[in-house]
Amino acid sequence: MATFGEAVATSHVLSLMAMEEASRQGLREADCEHLLIALALDGGVAGQVLRSLGVTVEKTRAALSAQHTAQLESLGVEAPAVEPGRIVFHETQGYHWSGRALQVMKDASRAGRGGDAPAILRALVAEPSGFIAATLERLGTDADEVARRLDDADRLPSAPRRRRDQAPLSTSTTAFVPAPPEQVWALVSDAERIPEWDAVIGSVTRPHGGAGGDVWIGRPRTHAPDGRPLRITPAMRQQEMHLVSTQEPVSVQWRFRYPDVARSHARRVTLSLEHAAGGTHLGISLAWEPPAERRPRPLAALVLRPLYRAMLWMQVSVLAAAISRVFRQ
Repeated sequence: MATFGEAVATSHVLSLMAMEEASRQGLREADCEHLLIALALDGGVAGQVLRSLGVTVEKTRAALSAQHTAQLESLGVEAPAVEPGRIVFHETQGYHWSGRALQVMKDASRAGRGGDAPAILRALVAEPSGFIAATLERLGTDADEVARRLDDADRLPSAPRRRRDQAPLSTSTTAFVPAPPEQVWALVSDAERIPEWDAVIGSVTRPHGGAGGDVWIGRPRTHAPDGRPLRITPAMRQQEMHLVSTQEPVSVQWRFRYPDVARSHARRVTLSLEHAAGGTHLGISLAWEPPAERRPRPLAALVLRPLYRAMLWMQVSVLAAAISRVFRQ
């Protein structure tokens, strides 16, 4: 069973994925169908169960569209198919859950259920409208089979936790990316493509007209995703981006620092790739390295640890979602 913190983290990630999916359709309300897409992207047991049954993102999108059309036709309504657009969640506002989706989340969090992704999936396939159950049948499975697979997974021993980074300010997570490893590798190993998945960096150049070896210069974004201009202090107008290590096509490590900010922390991002059914299993480690001359303050670190942990988790989850989003547009 998930801890309270893990349940909160799961809820946040699924909400982000579902509302991104709703934004593709021009909607501001995320419903059960968008939650199903989010669960198909889950990097844990729930996503693995769905993908093992053929419930992939692309197939599920098609099945949901067909189910909507069938429902309308049963009412004598003919509606032209509307092609979804790109994900605009980060450029717009006003997103919320539908009442049905909220009820699914509440049911998954009741006593003894845990509120983790498998619990949410169990509640979703049993939602009373029958829409999700009918969609699963279009995908060649059903709610009972999903429940059986989840039961089988519950009987397996828990996977060992990933080894934590030794840095005090560090965390790690795993995610599923709906693209083959070679495509994901091409994205995360190319310095010039970092702006596609890093929310801070807007452009990348070589320093000093091309010199610098494995070091690039990153310039910040000048506008927020919604178009608002951003104020950038002079000292933060460039980042050094250092390719620390690479092992094609399984791991790459980047180190980012502001050379003009006195005593600034460096950000180290390590990405590991493994083949997974229907895509790539992505491991992400994030660490903030203090400058060598900075004296440790153990008492302050102890007091602020919960805040640091929450901030680190938010940062690493944003990275995971951004890398996945490149292949979900």
